[in-house]
Amino acid sequence: MPFMQRLIIFAGYCSAIVAAAIVIADNYLGTPNDGVLPSIAGGLLALFAAVVALREYWIVTMQRRLRRYVDRGRSALEASQQRLTAVLESTTDSVLVIDRDWHITYFNRHAAETINQRDKLKDGVSIWELFPAALTSGEGDHYRRAFATGQPEEFEIFVQDRQIWLRIQAYPSTDGLSIFFRDVSAEKKARDEVEYMAHHDPLTGLANRVLFQRELEMTAASGEPLAVLLVDLDHFKEVNDTLGHPVGDRVLVGTAERMRQCLGPTAMIARLGGDEFAAIVVGHEGRDELGVIAQTLIDAANAPHMIDRQPVRVGVSIGVATSSAQDLPPELFKKADIALYAAKSEARGGFRFFEAAMEIALLHKQTLRTDLAGALERGEFFLAYQPLVDLKRDRVAGFEALLRWNHPVRGRVNPDQFVPVAEETGLIVELGKWVLRTACAEAMAWPSHISVAVNLSSRQFVGGDLPRVVQQVLAETGLPATRLELEITETVLLRDSVANMQMLKSLRDLGVRIALDDFGTGFSSLVYLQRFPFSKIKIDRTFVAGLPESEESQAIVRSIIGLGQSLGLRVTAEGVETQAQLDWVRNGCDEAQGYLLSEPVPASEVADVITRLEGRRRPRLAG
Repeated sequence: MPFMQRLIIFAGYCSAIVAAAIVIADNYLGTPNDGVLPSIAGGLLALFAAVVALREYWIVTMQRRLRRYVDRGRSALEASQQRLTAVLESTTDSVLVIDRDWHITYFNRHAAETINQRDKLKDGVSIWELFPAALTSGEGDHYRRAFATGQPEEFEIFVQDRQIWLRIQAYPSTDGLSIFFRDVSAEKKARDEVEYMAHHDPLTGLANRVLFQRELEMTAASGEPLAVLLVDLDHFKEVNDTLGHPVGDRVLVGTAERMRQCLGPTAMIARLGGDEFAAIVVGHEGRDELGVIAQTLIDAANAPHMIDRQPVRVGVSIGVATSSAQDLPPELFKKADIALYAAKSEARGGFRFFEAAMEIALLHKQTLRTDLAGALERGEFFLAYQPLVDLKRDRVAGFEALLRWNHPVRGRVNPDQFVPVAEETGLIVELGKWVLRTACAEAMAWPSHISVAVNLSSRQFVGGDLPRVVQQVLAETGLPATRLELEITETVLLRDSVANMQMLKSLRDLGVRIALDDFGTGFSSLVYLQRFPFSKIKIDRTFVAGLPESEESQAIVRSIIGLGQSLGLRVTAEGVETQAQLDWVRNGCDEAQGYLLSEPVPASEVADVITRLEGRRRPRLAG
């Protein structure tokens, strides 16, 4: 009660009590001043009456004020309701409000348009009558959970009859539930497209590495027997380099489609990147079945791709790993990768199952890679020289420089083991410079008519500075360019052939001779003989090994000799190991090289080799 009201009431009651006391005293006790007390009492009663009148006036005033407050509040509430209704009507969301008995108490026009059931949608209708399917679907569970927990719920549902996706937000209150929903079909389509692109290869439509790894983990968790197949295309880089990336892309798309056809629509097939694919085979019956699957993939991949009416051929190598109880998905994938590495290393175009020995060999190779990193600085490499004998003059025409590695623990390491590793790591570039510089420097001590041959790796052609390096080495060592012969294999020309061919021409302009090594083993050797004037072709040792017994070897070697003679090229027979082979190649080849003539020797024994082969006095070496 306000202070002023309490004060008025207190004053009125006091006046009334005092007046009553005076009247009582006057009537029962009597007083000497007759007439005075009644006057006082009358005054007090008059005061009381005034107070009462004042109180009534105050009450009436307060009632009027309160009424104005109520009217103002009602107007504000109505205005607020109107504004809320305007907001709910103008929002792009559809809005339903239901009470705790599941009856609809409000809906906006967007809700009416979205629901599109004018015969059912009205105030007081049960939401379950309006949406019968929601009663047993997950939608109803969300609403019940919102009521039970007092927490908002947000979810998405697909409306089958409208073919749209709705995002629904339900906000509980003490009176009921406010439900907001909107059509998010376009948004969900965009999200799905982004999700798809995040987990699929855009070129082939196959799963990508991320989705493959996730599927592998899920499949492995199911406990079913499974196998991982890693598939790598053979000679794909040559296709890209010679025919262009658009053709390479079409080969990848064609390979993906062939894998789908071989493995079926339910198989998990992925493109992991580049020309590497993968597949998960679930519920297989063992190696026999997996072998059939792998061979089917190989046969399908070997069929030519017809692109612009031209056949383009690639092959595949496959590594297979089967799951065991202790294998985790990363370990299984690693085993398949090791098996693939073995398949590509041993014989491309085949498949290999993972074996424990493969992992041991790979660890050995990794150790070799580590040791190679510092071997050049530690001075562990040296050169051995194998003579090339001029068969027409019966004298040494030159020596081929061969790289050797004297490992401090392993001893002599076979070049077949460490050279491929040096190629992979790129160390071969620095090694190649060292070989070139050392061979030219040591050849300066030989008789002036004897040349030195140095093998070049395709990695040395990357970057374009090979002619500059050769020119610099010749200037530093003083070796005439005519005494240097550079041997390349067909792989040099298959990689960026236009740029590499230009570098070879720059080397010839220096006066250096260029020989095509391992001739006959590549499918484009004849093409490159037309495009570049080589100084020499060297018949691969695999053909010489069949002489003189094999008629096929005789025919091949005879054809190469005839080709060399018609093009004015010197022809060298490699790998001569028997007198019969030497006698046979002497009839057409210009040079011979092999263990029958001499094994590779260190630089200090070159003079002895020349003396033995030429039958003359040991030549005096410079230096």
